[in-house]
Amino acid sequence: MISRLELRWLRKPGWARLPFSVTILATGLFFLLAHEAVIEHEHGALELYWMEVLSTLRMEVLTSVLLWVNRVHDKVIASLVIVILATQIYRRRWRQFCLLLIMGPGAMLLNLLAKNVFQRPRPQVDALVSAHGYAFPSGHTIAAAAVAAMLIHLTWRETTSSGWRGASVVLAVPMALVVGFGRVYLGAHYPSDVMASLLEAVAWSCLCIAVDCDRPDLSRTP
Repeated sequence: MISRLELRWLRKPGWARLPFSVTILATGLFFLLAHEAVIEHEHGALELYWMEVLSTLRMEVLTSVLLWVNRVHDKVIASLVIVILATQIYRRRWRQFCLLLIMGPGAMLLNLLAKNVFQRPRPQVDALVSAHGYAFPSGHTIAAAAVAAMLIHLTWRETTSSGWRGASVVLAVPMALVVGFGRVYLGAHYPSDVMASLLEAVAWSCLCIAVDCDRPDLSRTP
């Protein structure tokens, strides 16, 4: 006997089921990575080896750029979140405001919870920045990825222009990837910390989008 919820799910078009499917896949990969890297410690030595190799390949220009990115990260992320949420308040898009609040700052709070659950120490390497707290998952990366997801979702929600939609992906995704790479390059995180944050951001953002696709936005005002 098919329940009402299952029937509702089956009646959805394929594109509406995709975000939830991606959530399940990304969540599974996140916990698989957490089990192997943090609980079983299977790749710690290998990750440290490649981080040491990367440290020998550091270039002055790239190091300066990534140090600058690391320095302005918090202010830029906070500014983007405030602007995005303030825009929704100004336009009285209350549902979108709540969704974006959960998608962005909510992901960062979820990451803090994950850090305290897994309690992975920082890598013992020649780091160029001071880092405090637990390593897994990367807080800088989840913040950048969450804001990237907010920008992409908002752009795709507000316009049907393929140019604007493409631009949002081209600008937002590299932002998160550069921050993540920088945290490994500067010695603050293991590669698996960054990969876990990206998976976490994908899973959480797609879950939020799946909920948003479930019903029309009644908060829109002409």
